[in-house]
Amino acid sequence: MRSQEFLRFLSRNYPDPGRICWLADNQRKIRGGWEAWLQVEIAITFVSYSDGWECEREAGYPSGDLNNPWLSYDRQAGIATTVRHLNHASRCDFYLHRSAAQDRPRDDTYFELKCMNLNAHDPVRDAWERFNSDIYKIEAVTQTNRLINGIALLASYGSFAEGVPRPGPNMRAYVWDPTDQNNVSLLANVNRDPTDRFFMVAVSLV
Repeated sequence: MRSQEFLRFLSRNYPDPGRICWLADNQRKIRGGWEAWLQVEIAITFVSYSDGWECEREAGYPSGDLNNPWLSYDRQAGIATTVRHLNHASRCDFYLHRSAAQDRPRDDTYFELKCMNLNAHDPVRDAWERFNSDIYKIEAVTQTNRLINGIALLASYGSFAEGVPRPGPNMRAYVWDPTDQNNVSLLANVNRDPTDRFFMVAVSLV
């Protein structure tokens, strides 16, 4: 599953886009867990609306090496290495899996999710910088195990301003904007309406 496919599935099947917008708008009243709540919302949407999907939080990244079956990620060095034990492995925020069937291939997708922190000095820039850190993490683990399919997600609330950091040139970013006719578009084509609103950005490696 790629980033555009993932966001289009949410746009078609998420039961109440107004709910996600309301909850994002009320972060200051519903504190301490927006990211975990959003993971549950995504899991419910996939498991409830499509046969065969399973979801797991904090799944370890596999290496593909039988002797050292897991990957560890060094954020400062920006590299991933193989390790023997799961408790030394780097973990994704959540993982979606669907077994192969007659009409569909197997799907294993690992997700890193960042949500805006309104307590940060510059919440928008802080969110985009943490999002880009997740992109670097996915780059590192996929360079070590090219069978990994990873998607970085940014969930935010506010205006979609000019001048925010952008993913690198080898990335293709899509945006789901539930308030814009439930639209999924390329980042370059997103609606620049300055009205504060919820949106989700997704990037997978090209």
